[in-house]
Parts: sequence; structure tokens; C-alpha cells
Amino acid sequence: EVLVLDPIDGTSNCIAGVPMFTISMAVGRSKLSDIHTAYLRNLTTGEAMWALRGKGAYKDGKQVHVRDLNPRDMFMMIYLGNGADPKAFALAKRVHSSRSYGCASIEMALVAEGQADGFYMHSENFNRGIRVVDIAASYLLLKEAGGHVFDLEGNPLDMPFSLEARSSFFACGQPELFDFAVNGHPFIKKDRKYGLLVNPNVPKAKEYV
Repeated sequence: EVLVLDPIDGTSNCIAGVPMFTISMAVGRSKLSDIHTAYLRNLTTGEAMWALRGKGAYKDGKQVHVRDLNPRDMFMMIYLGNGADPKAFALAKRVHSSRSYGCASIEMALVAEGQADGFYMHSENFNRGIRVVDIAASYLLLKEAGGHVFDLEGNPLDMPFSLEARSSFFACGQPELFDFAVNGHPFIKKDRKYGLLVNPNVPKAKEYV
């Protein structure tokens, strides 16, 4: 078993006195998908979250869950720092509200506890990509809260326990958000029926439909 420890996630925040940084701990064998135990503590507020595989995710003793999706009120965590892909800025313009906190563990945890719909981390610079130590704990927290973590190809994200590995990814509460956030597609609710009203007197109207 391996303890994946980040003593301070959000180092720049900590140095600058911005109150958003954590200690992040997770236990597994060799990769993200092996993780079975996770613990995350906000070092400024003292709030703690933990998860055990198959037993749910908790914040200060209360079980947490991802939230239902409201397309008109999307709140997205988005990496907008040095090296952020232009698609990240485009996504920020397409959602109702977005934030960039500079602490990946907190940003993903906010999705797990139902405060945000997703966390989009897309860096053009490999060295600015996420390391496994940054998200090991919040990965299991989100999964146990009912969420999903994808690579940018739409596959379940997995990373080895290596400080050399880097990744971009999309974490979300509801999987149908992936195409909207990562591929830029319009959001269509699958449980709704859509139709077209056509004026047959307009030349070629039926043909165009």
C-alpha cells in the first residue's frame, strides 16, 4: 500500500496568504483507480472530508453527494492560470458562473459536496498539468459522492502514483456535462422531447428540415 500525501495543496495560495489550501492524503496500491481511503482537510477553516471505497464520502461527519444539474444555473470550477487552454476561457463564458481557486483538491471537493457542477482542468503546458498528489484524495471523494472524472478523450481518468505524470481532466457530478464542457457542444437535456414547427408554404421548408 502507498500513502499519497500532499502536505500543502495550493502552495501559492498559502504563500500569498489566500485562505484556500489543504492537506491531502489517500491510500492505494499504484494508481488513482486503486485508491480506497481518502482524507482532505482545509487548513484554514479546519473542515475535513473523507471517503472509503464503497462507503460514501463525508464532510465533518455528514454524507455528501453531487448535485442535480440545472443548465440555467451552472457553476463551474475552471483552471484559468498560466498555461490554461483557450477552451477553458471559452467555457467560462458559456456557464452562469465560474471560479478559479488555485487549489485543485478544494475545487474537486466542491463538486463532490454539491456546491459546483464540474471542475475543468485543461493546461497547454505539460508541466502545469495536475499531479496525482494534487487530486488523489478528492478523486475518491468525488467518486464516492456519485461523481465522475474523465480524461479529455472522455475515458475514466487514471494516473500512476508517479510525480512525473501530469494530466488534464474534467470532473463532474453528472456525466452528460462532458460534451458541453470539453467538446463545446450545446447542452441538451436527454429527458426532454424537442420538435420543429414548419410552415409548409415556405419554399423548400420541408426539404431543409
